[in-house]
Amino acid sequence: MWKLSRRYGIKLPETPSLLYHHGLTLLDAAVHQYIAKGDFIDAGAYDGASALVFQKYQPHRVYSFEPSPANQAIYLATMKRNRIKKDKFELVNAGLSEQDGELHFDPEAGIATTLSETGGQSCKITSIDNYAELHGLDVKLIKADIEGMGLELLKGAVKTIKKQRPLLLLSVYHNCKELLGQYELLKSMNLEYEIKFCPLYRCAFELTLIAFPKELIN
Repeated sequence: MWKLSRRYGIKLPETPSLLYHHGLTLLDAAVHQYIAKGDFIDAGAYDGASALVFQKYQPHRVYSFEPSPANQAIYLATMKRNRIKKDKFELVNAGLSEQDGELHFDPEAGIATTLSETGGQSCKITSIDNYAELHGLDVKLIKADIEGMGLELLKGAVKTIKKQRPLLLLSVYHNCKELLGQYELLKSMNLEYEIKFCPLYRCAFELTLIAFPKELIN
């Protein structure tokens, strides 16, 4: 793990991103082939580790959403240090939720940046559905680790998921609403998806919901 950290210049290495690629390393080649050349949504970009490892799966472009200016600077430094071409990623100065609007966050929170009704700094929020439609994205992967707001993000991505059927890598360990709410919403959509929970650590911490079209199962 620390070898990967030194190789990429990541100061606070996270097992889910650097080692498991948010669950991608656990999936078959058929899933990897399915998402190749598509657009990836990286919700909660932080230091760029996710966008960096996602390059291994041949995305058209990774769209990384990060509202914190401090985290954005770290992200861009990671991309530059690892010589990722500028046309392979887009850093979006916004958070993701159910609809367009404005929320707040603590600018000192670092990796634990959480959007809420109050906080020292305001930021724009949008939904995956609105952003994907506005920019004509072909979404094949949605990764989300946004400190407990996963359900709100998922509600704002229903149209995209139904139409484009992307792979979902959703962190669900922050609270019960995020865990149970995302699972129940996906089940209610009747997507014909394979859904499973994977702990991307040595315990239930960093529990991730992985979902993808059942036709990709070998």
